[in-house]
Amino acid sequence: ANFGAPLMDVGAGNIRYRVPTTLNVQTADGKTQLFIGCYQLHLAQPSVQATVPFKPMAIERASVHLVASAATASQLATACENVFLLSQTFQ
Repeated sequence: ANFGAPLMDVGAGNIRYRVPTTLNVQTADGKTQLFIGCYQLHLAQPSVQATVPFKPMAIERASVHLVASAATASQLATACENVFLLSQTFQ
């Protein structure tokens, strides 16, 4: 996997990151496929987690799709645009 520059949103005791990602996947028959997308991560602010066990950062959602050719820097840079809003919660 390759990762682009993460985008961060902070508010109401939460930190969310969107991380542009490319995934090189080998299928069962040995072929290689390339996926590009965006992972949204969530972390409750450590300062508001008063008791153990603390909740770690987690993948909240992902949007990933197969691309036909090698991913370019511009595809990776725009992988998280208009995918989902940082303030949306996973349902």
